[in-house]
Amino acid sequence: MLERLQKVLANHQIASRRKCETIILEGRVKVNGQVITELGTKVSS
Repeated sequence: MLERLQKVLANHQIASRRKCETIILEGRVKVNGQVITELGTKVSS
C-alpha cells in the first residue's frame, strides 16, 4: 500500500506530520538513496 512520505515518517514517530513536511522540503530525507524534496511523494509503508 502506498502512503504519503510525511505520513509514514510521522507514523514512525520521526516528528509531527507538519514537521516532517518541513524536513522533506529541506531535502533531508532519502528514500532508496534518492533525496526527496516534493511533498505528496508516495512510498510503501
